[in-house]
Amino acid sequence: MPLLSLLEEGHTGVSLFMTLSGYLFAKLLDGKQIIYKNFLRNRAVRLLPLLAVVLLLKATIWVANGTPVQEAAAWIALGSILPRWPNGAWSIAVEWHFYLILPALLFAVGIRRESALMLVFAAIVLRLSLFMAGWEIQPIGYWTIIGHIDQFVAGIYAWHFYRGGRVRPLVVIAVAMAFVTCYHWFNIGGGFYGTQASPVWIYLPAAEAAFYAVMIAPLRRIEIDAA
Repeated sequence: MPLLSLLEEGHTGVSLFMTLSGYLFAKLLDGKQIIYKNFLRNRAVRLLPLLAVVLLLKATIWVANGTPVQEAAAWIALGSILPRWPNGAWSIAVEWHFYLILPALLFAVGIRRESALMLVFAAIVLRLSLFMAGWEIQPIGYWTIIGHIDQFVAGIYAWHFYRGGRVRPLVVIAVAMAFVTCYHWFNIGGGFYGTQASPVWIYLPAAEAAFYAVMIAPLRRIEIDAA
């Protein structure tokens, strides 16, 4: 069923999470001075303890199954840069990369909203360039910040663009119907596991970013009405 296409494989939930992250950080930090070292420290305190436990348990299992300790340690260390952490922990690495550039993104989009569109366009051009250079674009488009920067920026843009404004319900419905239809055909064409070599991943992150930004933008209006 087309309406259930987003749930068929579930991987698009990561894009929703990234868009919400951009939106919520734009909301929480709006108009506030960011003390960068304190911000990073607070995020580390929230994320690293549980992450360390998970990675330690996973490394213990690897070593118990015959993986050399040095190899397991190197694999985990590289996971902070490359998408190698297991059990969904790779998304935390992408989130951390977002934190590193968050002040610059908030400043750019806050000063000029068009900066968000320029950043998304630059991400598309980068993925297109990598694809034309012979790279397999799906791992880049899904597992790295190069693919998810679109969603972070779209979330920030959604907060600023709809501040105090009204989101037209017909726009939300139209965007939702268009995206669900396209996603349904994406699943028919192979979905996540059948499009490893497809150029669709050049544009899919941006399409997901636009869809989820439009879906979460009304949250701003709901909060104003509730207040």
